[in-house]
Amino acid sequence: MYFIGLDVHKKTISYCVKDGSGQIHAEGAIPAIPFDLGPWMKTLPQPWTAAMEATLLTGRIYDRLPPHAAELFRMTGTRGAIAAGKAADIIATPENPLEDIKTLRHVHFVMKDGRVIKRPK
Repeated sequence: MYFIGLDVHKKTISYCVKDGSGQIHAEGAIPAIPFDLGPWMKTLPQPWTAAMEATLLTGRIYDRLPPHAAELFRMTGTRGAIAAGKAADIIATPENPLEDIKTLRHVHFVMKDGRVIKRPK
């Protein structure tokens, strides 16, 4: 297992890759350009997990992680799409909550791991 520490700044993301014994395998910086994160992640030694310092720019990293989240949390094959055989986490609302946050007051149902766990009364 490799452990990656990320320090997110406005223009760069500094990183350090260590193994379980603490030996450093790589360190450096990459541009803090959202679309550069995915290709860089594919160059990392496997398997790995990451942690980052929480800053105002942390959201940039989280915005780029969804395509890699199943890999990161070792859930490939069961996550990543709403399809038969996948374990879905869904909140069904009557309207788009990104357009009107108040629609979250009227949840139709909640699905966790592909099972409905809450329905309206």
